[in-house]
Amino acid sequence: MTNLIYLLIALILLVVISILDSLSHQKFSKKGSLIFHFTGIPILFISGLILAFNEFKFTILIYLGILIGIIGLIIAYKGLVEIKPNLLKAGEVYKKGLFSKVRHPVYSGLILSMIGLSLAVYSLVFLLYALVAVIMLYWMAYYEEKHLIRRFGKKYLKYKEEVPMLIPRL
Repeated sequence: MTNLIYLLIALILLVVISILDSLSHQKFSKKGSLIFHFTGIPILFISGLILAFNEFKFTILIYLGILIGIIGLIIAYKGLVEIKPNLLKAGEVYKKGLFSKVRHPVYSGLILSMIGLSLAVYSLVFLLYALVAVIMLYWMAYYEEKHLIRRFGKKYLKYKEEVPMLIPRL
């Protein structure tokens, strides 16, 4: 029963943060929407980690899950480092590094981390949380794209045609 309460709290936090993030792209300044990114995403992962520790079962998948999770975090971190200097003052679409492979490498890395954590934890309850988290991260990327289209116009639409959203082409 306690785990279901943790799941409900985590899901509520996840949904609220995602809604605030999508609204921030519509209503607030660029700096205002960053507040939700840099507070919302850590809250999402902290609530998920609390749930994961309560649901953890040791299986052989833990090693694969940890590896995938770490790779995802590295991708997300590298994406943040690449975009940070251009985040607020960019005059054109950033298309270098990871951003030449996917339009949202930070979200891609976070989704990969959720998949890895799901394998490592090996819990149906956590899998449900991870599925909702992946849907919310996609939703955040979707609303961020609307903002980027307004900001960069045809240049972003061309970038959108050339580069996939979350999963790189092989």
